[in-house]
Amino acid sequence: MRGVWHFAAALALSFMAAAILIQFIGDAGGRLALEGTGRRNPVLTAGSDDPFPRTVTDDFGKVVTIPAPPARIVSNSITVDGLLFAVIEPERVAAVSPFSMDPRYSDVAETAERLNLPSAESPEIALRLNPDLVLTGLHARAEWLSLMRHAGAPIYRVGDTVLKMSELMSLVRRIGYLTGADESADRVVNSWEERLEKVRRRIPEAVATPPRVLGYSRALSYSYGTETFFHDVLTLAGATNVGAEQGLKSYARISTEEIAAWNPDWIVTGADPGQRDRLERELLADPGIAVTTAARSGQILILPQHVFLSVSHNIITLIESIASALYPEGR
Repeated sequence: MRGVWHFAAALALSFMAAAILIQFIGDAGGRLALEGTGRRNPVLTAGSDDPFPRTVTDDFGKVVTIPAPPARIVSNSITVDGLLFAVIEPERVAAVSPFSMDPRYSDVAETAERLNLPSAESPEIALRLNPDLVLTGLHARAEWLSLMRHAGAPIYRVGDTVLKMSELMSLVRRIGYLTGADESADRVVNSWEERLEKVRRRIPEAVATPPRVLGYSRALSYSYGTETFFHDVLTLAGATNVGAEQGLKSYARISTEEIAAWNPDWIVTGADPGQRDRLERELLADPGIAVTTAARSGQILILPQHVFLSVSHNIITLIESIASALYPEGR
């Protein structure tokens, strides 16, 4: 990009993408303890019929009592936003995180726009909505939380940093428990597991050498190590995570010289709307990428950005897409 305006736009986009990656790390695990029971993950059983009020302990050890099924929910976490729309009636969501309003990164942006939802980033706006439940993640600013407490609504904070698919499904059921939509949450989890089973059936039973796949964000020059959802995605799709193979543990910057040395069989990345062809040209024009087996074999998988960066239950689409590309014939 040339010019000051283009540089500023690119910088803003990079900060937004980085913030999503940070939230990706901070918002996506889960555990729930019913106050006084001493049990872990009590909502993992289907069809919970616990009456309201429901008293729970959030991930920061705060006891939260929800007096009745909430009807005006303010959410300030892109992960929670996506799960809310899957589990409850959209009209019960009063505000969402700003990232969920951007179609480049969110798979619920269309719904948020249709409902004309405001951003929960402004506590003043969120307070005027008179919420009866506030959900937020690890990233929430102290001043935001302080102001939101004036609403008098229960505030439940999701703070675990364990990025495993099992924790994501636990979070789905936790959202169901908090909102009184237990059965709906169970349906989401069951559908997810059915789709995952179809992915498993696609992968050949005996693969001598699983395809070596590198997840790559060109905008930030990032790849993904063991402690990321993307690592689980590749494992479930029957692939070896090249980033993890090379010792990456979380999100880390890499150079295209490293990509050349690692020589992945496949590269998976995401493109903004209308930018797929341009991104493909840029990748193939980079000497460090052009020499890889992935580039020479036409095995660069470019997905819509909101699919590649999904942090909700819709990450199953990413798993399906990768597995279909790696194993087009199935079993």
